[in-house]
Amino acid sequence: MEPEPPGSPAAHPAPPTGDRRGNGHGPFSGTRRRPAVLALVARGLTRRCPACGHGRLFRRWFTMASVCPRCGRRLEGRAEDAFFLGAFVLNFAVTELALAVFVAVGFALTLPDPPVGWLVVGGVAVTVVVPLVFYPFSKTLWAAIDLFMRPDG
Repeated sequence: MEPEPPGSPAAHPAPPTGDRRGNGHGPFSGTRRRPAVLALVARGLTRRCPACGHGRLFRRWFTMASVCPRCGRRLEGRAEDAFFLGAFVLNFAVTELALAVFVAVGFALTLPDPPVGWLVVGGVAVTVVVPLVFYPFSKTLWAAIDLFMRPDG
């Protein structure tokens, strides 16, 4: 049998187009587009899949599915430690922002004699409650940021 001429389609097969999970193998990755930035942020803040907008990603408050049940996109990223670190930093930043707002408003409303003890107790409560409440949102919001930074991932 003769080899194919250099210009023929058989000599240069098409690269794999990727599947629905975005891993580069199957019919869907070439046609999937990244959603707009505002859609990504809105989906992340409502605990939805950043790629398709499907909800029900959490089995419990702290347990997120590893892939979207609708589109099959990996939600934990390629390296789970790196993904966890991104979600952790996002949660930490939101907690620190909430603490700074609490302290600033608390001092502003109680000047000239702020109750430091009560502000400390309130600050401790903020640093315990906010990360627990924001945890699932930090995971989906970081998944949205990950999708924005690596749309092919």
